[in-house]
Amino acid sequence: MEELSEMKKNKYIQIFNYLKEFSKLRSNPVRDIDAQETQYPEKFWLNDIPENELFENIIRSDFNEDSDYWLKIRKPKEPVKPEFVKLTENLEKWIDTPTLLTDDDEPRLKETLEANGVKVSIEDYPEIQKELQLYIDNKWIDDLIEYNERIESYRIEQEKYEKLNAVYKQLFRIFNKAQQFGEEYELVVGVGLLNFKENDESPKIFRHILTQRVDINFEYSQKDSQILISPNLESAPQIETDSILDLFDQFDSQNIIDAEKAAENFIKEKNIETIFGHIEDALKMFAERVSPDGSYTHLIEKPSRTPSKPNITFSPALLLRKRNTRSFTALYEKILENIENGEDDLEIPTINDLIGIHPNTESDTIPSDGSVRSQIEPLFFPKEYNDEQLEIVEKAKKNNKVLVQGPPGTGKSHTIANLICHLLANGKKVLITAYTKRALEVLKEKLPPEFQDLAVNLLSGDSSSIQDLQSSVNAINDELSRANLTQYQLQIEDFEKELKKTRETIAETSNSLVKIKDKATRKQEINQKYNGTLTEIAEALESDAESFEWYKDDFSNIQNDKLLSQLTEFIQLHENYKQIETDEFDFEIPDPNKLLTSVQLKEYSSLTDKFANGSFPKDENLKISCSDFEKLIQQLNDLQNFYNEVDKFQIDFTYNVIESFLKGRNQEWLQILNQSKAVLEKFENHDLRKIDKDIEVSYPQDKSLKQLKNDAQILLAYLIEGNPIKGFTFSIKKPFLPREIKERLYFVEAVRVNGSPCDTINEYETVLKDISFQQDFIELSEIWGKEVPAGKFLFKKFSFFKEMHFEVQRLSELIDEANALKSVIESSSSLKITLFDKEQLNAALLEVEYSKLCKSISDHKDLVNQSTAYLNNYVPKGYHFIKKDILDAYNNLDYHFYGEILTRLEKLTHGKEKFINFKSLRSELSFKLPDTIKSIEENSFSIEDVQHLKQAIYFRNAQHQLKKLMDVDYENQLIQNLNELEKKERKLTAKLASKKAWYKVVEDLQQNRSLRQHLDAWVMAVKKIGKTGKGKRAMKFRKIAQQEMEHCKDSVPCWIMPLYKVAETIHPEQEMYDYVIIDEASQLGPDAIFLLYISKNIIIVGDDKQTSPEYVGVDANTMTPHIKRHLNGIPFSDYYGTEFSFFDHAKFFCDGVTVLREHFRCMPEIIEFSNRYFYAPDGKGLYPLKQYSENRLEPLVTEYCSNGYTEGRGARIINEPEAIQIAELIGKLVEDENYNRKTIGVITLQGNQQASLIENLLLKRIGEKEFHKRKIVCGNSSSFQGDERDIIFLSLVTAHNHNRSALVKPEDERRFNVAVSRAKEQIWLFHSVQLDDLNNTNDLRYKLLDHFKNYNSYQPIFNTPIERRIGTQPEPFDSWFEVDVFNDLIRKQLSVIPQYEVAKGRYRIDMVALLPDGTKIAIECDGDKWHGPEQHQNDIMRQKVLERCGWQFFRVRGYEYYTNREKALEPLWNMIPVFEEKESEPLEDFDYQESNIRAEIKVKTGDSLEVLSSALDIDTDGDETSLEPAEQVASSSKTDKILRYFNLCKSGTYVLTVDEPLEADYVVPIHEIHQKGFLLQCYQSGHINKVHIPILLSRKIGKEYMNGLNRDGQLANIQAIDSEGIVGIYFNENGRRKFKAHLTENISTREQLHLQGYKVIYNEFERIEYKILPLEILSEINRLVFQSFTANGKPLDNNYYDSEWSILKRYSKKSEEQYKRREEFIPHSLFDNRIGLNSTVKIKFLNNNKELKVKLVDYHTSGIEIIDGVQIVNILKPLGASIKGKTIGDRVKVGDTNSEVEIIEIR
Repeated sequence: MEELSEMKKNKYIQIFNYLKEFSKLRSNPVRDIDAQETQYPEKFWLNDIPENELFENIIRSDFNEDSDYWLKIRKPKEPVKPEFVKLTENLEKWIDTPTLLTDDDEPRLKETLEANGVKVSIEDYPEIQKELQLYIDNKWIDDLIEYNERIESYRIEQEKYEKLNAVYKQLFRIFNKAQQFGEEYELVVGVGLLNFKENDESPKIFRHILTQRVDINFEYSQKDSQILISPNLESAPQIETDSILDLFDQFDSQNIIDAEKAAENFIKEKNIETIFGHIEDALKMFAERVSPDGSYTHLIEKPSRTPSKPNITFSPALLLRKRNTRSFTALYEKILENIENGEDDLEIPTINDLIGIHPNTESDTIPSDGSVRSQIEPLFFPKEYNDEQLEIVEKAKKNNKVLVQGPPGTGKSHTIANLICHLLANGKKVLITAYTKRALEVLKEKLPPEFQDLAVNLLSGDSSSIQDLQSSVNAINDELSRANLTQYQLQIEDFEKELKKTRETIAETSNSLVKIKDKATRKQEINQKYNGTLTEIAEALESDAESFEWYKDDFSNIQNDKLLSQLTEFIQLHENYKQIETDEFDFEIPDPNKLLTSVQLKEYSSLTDKFANGSFPKDENLKISCSDFEKLIQQLNDLQNFYNEVDKFQIDFTYNVIESFLKGRNQEWLQILNQSKAVLEKFENHDLRKIDKDIEVSYPQDKSLKQLKNDAQILLAYLIEGNPIKGFTFSIKKPFLPREIKERLYFVEAVRVNGSPCDTINEYETVLKDISFQQDFIELSEIWGKEVPAGKFLFKKFSFFKEMHFEVQRLSELIDEANALKSVIESSSSLKITLFDKEQLNAALLEVEYSKLCKSISDHKDLVNQSTAYLNNYVPKGYHFIKKDILDAYNNLDYHFYGEILTRLEKLTHGKEKFINFKSLRSELSFKLPDTIKSIEENSFSIEDVQHLKQAIYFRNAQHQLKKLMDVDYENQLIQNLNELEKKERKLTAKLASKKAWYKVVEDLQQNRSLRQHLDAWVMAVKKIGKTGKGKRAMKFRKIAQQEMEHCKDSVPCWIMPLYKVAETIHPEQEMYDYVIIDEASQLGPDAIFLLYISKNIIIVGDDKQTSPEYVGVDANTMTPHIKRHLNGIPFSDYYGTEFSFFDHAKFFCDGVTVLREHFRCMPEIIEFSNRYFYAPDGKGLYPLKQYSENRLEPLVTEYCSNGYTEGRGARIINEPEAIQIAELIGKLVEDENYNRKTIGVITLQGNQQASLIENLLLKRIGEKEFHKRKIVCGNSSSFQGDERDIIFLSLVTAHNHNRSALVKPEDERRFNVAVSRAKEQIWLFHSVQLDDLNNTNDLRYKLLDHFKNYNSYQPIFNTPIERRIGTQPEPFDSWFEVDVFNDLIRKQLSVIPQYEVAKGRYRIDMVALLPDGTKIAIECDGDKWHGPEQHQNDIMRQKVLERCGWQFFRVRGYEYYTNREKALEPLWNMIPVFEEKESEPLEDFDYQESNIRAEIKVKTGDSLEVLSSALDIDTDGDETSLEPAEQVASSSKTDKILRYFNLCKSGTYVLTVDEPLEADYVVPIHEIHQKGFLLQCYQSGHINKVHIPILLSRKIGKEYMNGLNRDGQLANIQAIDSEGIVGIYFNENGRRKFKAHLTENISTREQLHLQGYKVIYNEFERIEYKILPLEILSEINRLVFQSFTANGKPLDNNYYDSEWSILKRYSKKSEEQYKRREEFIPHSLFDNRIGLNSTVKIKFLNNNKELKVKLVDYHTSGIEIIDGVQIVNILKPLGASIKGKTIGDRVKVGDTNSEVEIIEIR
């Protein structure tokens, strides 16, 4: 055991020795800060800050010393560049501006101008030339001189601004890095710059000796912004000598120590708080002592030269530097000291697994605090929780280490917040830590308010963290001052009771809902008579109503099986009692239980007779007192039995033994018994009867048994040695025998065994045994003093003594028992017993019998008296007259008569009882069936009618159940109650948990007097600081407060701080925390192992699919020798290196892993990338639950940077064009209202330099205020671990010129996973390569780009009513009930998605209604389908999960809906807010349109409105209006009849005609089926204007209107459609032909033709073509139909969409005929006979007259492809390129060949 303990302790030391070495390796000293860009990335010399009123600098003489900051840098305002003086309007238009600004020559005018599409020449305007010359002659030179003077002033101001702004920008960059990488970097101000280089071989020292940590803050308002540098509240001047400590050739170690101590003592004695507080004397002292050649120079600026002797200058600088690991090293040293000084049997349970010692007994699993894990208090989760969170708690009950995998956005912070509350409620001290503070920043906010003062966010040492600590300590102190633990306990008990009651009510309410759901939706049996659906039951009830009209009672309990029998019984009893007299039942009937029984009275009579006639002594003095005579008599009889048994004994000394025992001399007999027993036991193993039968031994009479025994033993030994005593040999040897043998040879003949001489070994052994028997009998004889019985039989002798022994033994036992019995008798009665005196015993028996008789008579007399007294008591109605007979029987002791009386009394009692039961039965039945009882008593309901009552009760029961089930208000109330109860449960849980947590805190404080004193001291010190907190007095008390706070920290039960802060802050002690929770554990390495030492239990939360720890400057190979040296014998020692995270390591010592899978952060399309490639393959697929508006931002957007290229290599690789494009786009988006208040992040997927480049460009583009306001961070994946943004921009970096290798490593997967999963709403991917350029499909770049380009999760939207028909409902609906609800929604102008999938199909909603603002309402149709209470519970849980994610739910019940549809859906309509309609709704008739048009002709003129009188007016708004009444279009059945021709010219003029079209540029026939449809104007700019056709039909026929199209756009297609459809868009992007489609319903409808319309394509594109497709093919091409117009299209050569391409090809054949019909009416339209894309052309080869049909396409064709006799030809191939743009009759040469073709036909 000792060896095991020693082994454990040594292994603990091994681990922490290794960690100490690991820490030291990561903390190499920096000697020259200028040469260490990695360690000191930012250096800002305070003297380099220009002196300006915008800047406040502590080293300047005008600085206000009372300020609580050292630097304040305000943002300078950029000067405005002056403009040249304003010229006249004409000159401003025509002047050539550059010539105006130089005196090299006179100003000139432009030669031409373009106005309204017309080019005009200056030659036509000679007056303007004259005007210019006049200006030159009179004023130009003066204006130019003035302008140049202002320009020069501007240049000076601009240079000044640039210098000031450079300072501001550098500080902002430092602020950004400090905020972004606080866990890696610290910000300090250094003074006392040690600067020297002794010689060429020695290192240069350029490092500050004194530093102090500072905080940097960025403040901004609407007008300006500023950056402040302030001393950290916890900081003090620190002396740093690590840069010279190991320079033994240049410095004496003792000198360094002395110099450091001297400076420290000086600072302490002078009470210097900051490095700017008269510190130069300390620096001078240090310089003189650190080296004999040391010196100090008062220099503010950075030294310009490097001396050869140590020289210190003041030279203050702001330094952003890497955090060193000295705090970790000190931590490990302290832990090692604790372990080495600890007990030999030191036990660290949380580390045992690491050293290969695993728990294997139940005792090993018991926590060190002695509590039993399985008995941890109930769950205290005040926030919503899921099964995984419960699993974590259950695991924590059984294990001291729990591992949790939390993929991105799965609610880790929410989970940890619940765990904190649960643990604090159980009185635990908790630490929550992570590598970065980003993962911890929001944690405290997620705690309920009741817990927030119990937790401290010590995320850094800045003022906010200190204030948070002070706030918590202050709250704890306040609570302590007013706390009453007794009151706390009462409150806790009240909360527990209320919570228990609430949970019981929740269970009851839930069960009630399940029952309602079960009964309302399933074919069910309400009772035996009524079953089916609710509708069927209602019909049956209506049918039966007349049959049961007679039943007036409300009773409906069919479970009461006794009712009918009770009613039958009542009718019978009622008939019976009508015929008999019941008055005697009014009297009180004596209770037989309070009277004597007939047996008792008979006994009483018998006893009195026996006493009178018995031969008992009548002396009262002979009475024996006893509590139990029966028992006493039994005891005396037992004593008599003892006497009788003794009389039967055979021994003749019985009374001698008795006398000895009674006189106390029993020891002599006990001794005899013991001696006898010892001898008798020797015979136990011998069969004496057999010996008597088989063996006879005879002995000589002259020898004693003793001599014979001795001689036999000697002869036996002689024989055993092999010597004979008979035979020839013996006879020869006989003379020579030893004397002792010779003397004993007589034995052979004298002793006979069975008559034979005794000459064998067996015979001698037999003789010796027999002699032993004889001696034992002699001994028994001597013991008992009795002669041994005569004779040779051993058994007889043995039996004689054994019997004697038994009788004496039994006699002793009887004497003891008699004595015991005597004691009992004498203690329980007045008798005195003389043992074994038979006469005295007989007399005692007679006395007892007499006494017993007297007692029995007395007892019976008492019974008679009690009964008589009972009968003589007063009762209100008096006793029944049978009372007199009872008393007479008592007096006469006439038990015969009394028996008859009791029989009469029994009948009387039974009769009254039955009568009372009858009355009770009537009362009970009258309560249930008042009308029926009344009918019975009125003789209108007989016993024959009972059989009908059962059916009537079933009828009434069904009525009640149906009414209850259809009581929607009841169900809604239950649902509302349940929601309120669940909220109440969470609130109560929070209150109870917080109260228990506070109880523990206060209890511990009340038991810790020292801690309470420190709390009081801290409060007093804080009060003394004062309101301003300035001045020496304030500094003094602030320091005291800080010192007291170090002690007060122990009062805080929950700490939240990053790992480096833990190492800096705590004094490590074993199990100082009950629980440590690690977040983002995948970012931590072996340096987190110390957390196992300081905690009793640990919960490790991380994700091995996210970024792993980065140890910059530590090569993995350098750790190998340290691992081998320190971790020999430690299991899995290789995992202590830099390649593995603490999360990886934890898998070996944790019992399994709990995976959080519900994803709440990202849009489903975004997280699907991570899900598909990183989690689903491991069986850990995520469930995206985020609710979102359909008007959301497009989740996945790509931006192709066609001019992108890379520079640099490795981490310094950049793609400047990509960076510029990102910065430019972000600059635009921050001005877009759709991106208002959206936070932004930029992640580069390769290298770090790209991020710096983008950051600089962004700061220049949008400024620091916007940068900070948007929380913009530019970095790599590690910069964002544990963080999130609304919008993320990804830079792929790689480009065509980049010699790249595929990114396929696990670390690449982690980077890409983190990068993509940071975006909540939208992610932009900027790429300079296309999918075709990435030939390795396993490359993560390819996977990411492919996901963005090709991922589609479209769910079709329906907005057309569905007609009811016979048969099953159409797909995807589950029932006609859903179809009916769907139609009602459509009638309310809502779009609907049926069978809506959430969380990748894990949850499905019956249908989702899309509101005009894009939000969604989930609608569940609770119809007749029912899958049991378990499924119902799952539905409710699903709804709760989705409601937690922001979903609104509306449930409509089938029976309620079909009872009253409008009422059933009214709550849904109330849920939908009223939206302002930005565009007009579709018009139902033309009357409305006419009135609308009349309203349009009003235009604003000044402050009044006037009606224009002209027939046509072109106003500034571009409205086309006419005063003449519009002709009505007759309403008739819709046919193909043409109602109008819409004739449109490119000038915008349009005319409506009836009979025939005009010669216009565009002619669109409007058929009758179009009269409520739309006109689509599709522009080559990517805009579509959608106009109501009723507006066109309302125009006057033949009237010319203006503004028929947008003049800034060029039409690519114009078409009338009768209803909503699909618009397909073909376009070229970067040389590739693409396609995408949108539903026309998503394009807003306009009322004006001149509008540009809705932008439907955002890509950079060429050659656009529109196709109008029917809705019926939506399901077949839905992967190409996009909800968002920002969506990119899919390349036509993408084989992934082959099925869609074939559908589109088939449809294009059908549409060609439609185009042909339209061409008849478009003589000069877009559809003239010019060959273009998709044209089908008939050509003839002129050299052989061969004819061929070809169709031009833009996708690649493999070989000769012929469809329906038409050869498919790529438009870029020689034949296609040659005929493109040609028309019928043209002849062209094919490419470079000699072939020539003629165009014969174009379709």
